[in-house]
Amino acid sequence: MIRISMDVEAMLLEVTGHAHSAPKGQDIVCAAVSTLVYTLAQNLMLTLHDEDYSVILTEGHSYIEAHPPEAQEEHCHHIFMTIANGLCMLEAQYGQYIHFEGN
Repeated sequence: MIRISMDVEAMLLEVTGHAHSAPKGQDIVCAAVSTLVYTLAQNLMLTLHDEDYSVILTEGHSYIEAHPPEAQEEHCHHIFMTIANGLCMLEAQYGQYIHFEGN
């Protein structure tokens, strides 16, 4: 199971585990979650300076945290909200493989 912990207000995301909904390389649930996580990471990397975010992306574990300057705070908040909405939609569709906690 993929476990997702997200705090949009604190701009923090942690994802652990695997969906195991299909064989490796064919798992659309893992692919969908990974796409959203990598999209969040890429957006922060393009928006912020290196010291304003932390990104760890490894197989089975992802951790993303942002501390944007005030001028970019609203933009980053919207990015986190968009990703949270996508992850919630995935949980609604594939709840047997994904557990989402957060706001």
